[in-house]
Amino acid sequence: MVNRRWSAFDKTRAVFLILILATACVTGCGVGNVFDGEELVPLEKIPAPVLEAAKKAIPGITFNKAWKSKIEGQDAYEIVGKTKDGKTREVEVSVAGKVLNIE
Repeated sequence: MVNRRWSAFDKTRAVFLILILATACVTGCGVGNVFDGEELVPLEKIPAPVLEAAKKAIPGITFNKAWKSKIEGQDAYEIVGKTKDGKTREVEVSVAGKVLNIE
């Protein structure tokens, strides 16, 4: 077995590499809950008027995902769920509770 001593330069380089890797792990290399201007939002964080409008727009749906984004120039939520017959549906609702689009 070769016994190698670490020079000050090697130690500095190793610490620098560890810091870069740790930063990448913490930040997720830039990948997170934001995609193309849309921010993933937990359903429990959606304002009540928005969720109520979405439920009225598509009765009997079970919502499972939501994003906050800009739709038609205004802040809004895109809420996705499944109907009782298994179809995936999406409703876009403004922060004021106005239904903008149903897909």
